[in-house]
Amino acid sequence: MNNLCVLIIFIIKTHSYISIHVCSLTLAT
Repeated sequence: MNNLCVLIIFIIKTHSYISIHVCSLTLAT
C-alpha cells in the first residue's frame, strides 16, 4: 500500500514524524 503511505505523507507533510510512523505501521502490516 505505497499509495496510501504517499497520500498520508502528502496530507500530513507538516507532521513528518506522524507520516513516517503510519508508513512504518502500514509497511509492517
